[in-house]
Amino acid sequence: MTRTLACTHCGESVALPEAFDRPKIRCPGCGSYAPVPAEQRGSPAAEDVPPVKPARKAVAVRVAKVAPAPATGSAGVRARGNPRDRRPEFTPDESGGRPMLAGTRDEDDEKPYGVPGTGLMPCPHCRQELPLDATFCVHCGTSLAGGEKAERVHQPMAAVWEEGLSLQHRVAVMAGFQVVNFVLAVVSISAQAGQLGQLSTWATLTFFHAFHIAVQACLIGSFDTLSVTRTARGKTTVTVQRRIGFVKLTPEKIPWRESANIRVTGSAQAGLVEWFTFLYTLMIACVPGVVFYWLVIRPERFQIDLTDALGVTRETIYRSTGREKAAAVAHFVQDATGLHDRAV
Repeated sequence: MTRTLACTHCGESVALPEAFDRPKIRCPGCGSYAPVPAEQRGSPAAEDVPPVKPARKAVAVRVAKVAPAPATGSAGVRARGNPRDRRPEFTPDESGGRPMLAGTRDEDDEKPYGVPGTGLMPCPHCRQELPLDATFCVHCGTSLAGGEKAERVHQPMAAVWEEGLSLQHRVAVMAGFQVVNFVLAVVSISAQAGQLGQLSTWATLTFFHAFHIAVQACLIGSFDTLSVTRTARGKTTVTVQRRIGFVKLTPEKIPWRESANIRVTGSAQAGLVEWFTFLYTLMIACVPGVVFYWLVIRPERFQIDLTDALGVTRETIYRSTGREKAAAVAHFVQDATGLHDRAV
């Protein structure tokens, strides 16, 4: 005759195998271990084992819960009352602030578990997160005690950078080209000494040299100048001053507040202006063309871009052939504007 007993957890009947002599048996229904009475262990005779009617429901027994002692381990974490529940329980002093999810720690009350707070509180003025013991909002500059907005004082900043050569070096290069133009003019006049009496000869020579002087001024004297200033009140202005042929154009203020990031990108490709200048100098004289190629076209180029939150370029504010200089300019602009550094 098959021996059975009622599970003390779920009330289901559990069949005892023959010659079962252990003090506990696992219930196949709920997985809990039910105690086996001593009189049902071993291999008793069939007539000694009375028939057991399986119980469908267990008697509900409410056991008073005792607060468990703090476990030795992580600070602020204690074990649960149920020894089978291995999840840690946070003590109330582990994190402050409002709880992220209100609930209980009892797994039998059919309510969600409570999630501790973040230890932060929102600023009543700008709603930014601050520590619980903060007395001053670093985001909006408002005192949490009196509600008065403190005046923020910034370190004034000012710097100017010119792309490539400075204005003084460009003027010196332009003066050197005029010496070359004068020599070419003397050679041209000597070659056409027999036709100097004709007006067309002078017109041709004048147009030829005037054209070369205009091209040289356009190539040498066209560059951008970046200036960044910040006042003591924190007003930052980013301005790009463009020159074409040494002539200043109207300064352009960069709307840097519309951007979110600043980054430095590198490229090994020269622009059309650089290649045109190289061909022009190579046509006039071979040595200046080779020098221009080695110093301007061959090196790698870097540019500073203002981008949006997705990394799309909105404005290019500076170009350089040196990585260190481009990084230094970008770091200065970042400190003055507060834009995030988006490294590439």
